[in-house]
Amino acid sequence: MYFIVLLLYREDMLDDFLSIFVEAGINDAIVVNGTSFARSLVYEVPIFAGLRKAMEKNRSYSYVIFGYAKDEYSIREVVEIAKEEGMDLDRPGVGMLLAINIAMKFGQKQELA
Repeated sequence: MYFIVLLLYREDMLDDFLSIFVEAGINDAIVVNGTSFARSLVYEVPIFAGLRKAMEKNRSYSYVIFGYAKDEYSIREVVEIAKEEGMDLDRPGVGMLLAINIAMKFGQKQELA
């Protein structure tokens, strides 16, 4: 079993990646809205306020999707389907998928009502 984290830098691809996750059997995930580290520095730390003009051109919002996959095959399936759909994670600015082997797991997934 693997804990997966998808850092998705393209807001327009969120729905597509969620569909791909379900297709690959990863259907118990959590989506979190995120802000880039650089944007947080520029807008929250006064010493970096002078860089605001430079930040206006950069994408600074992203999504973080947390979940788990039963096996390595499911993870590879996500990557391959995304690539086939034109959402290649190896392209700059798309995102990054991390898979971490889980040694132990306790508890059950939340059932939808």
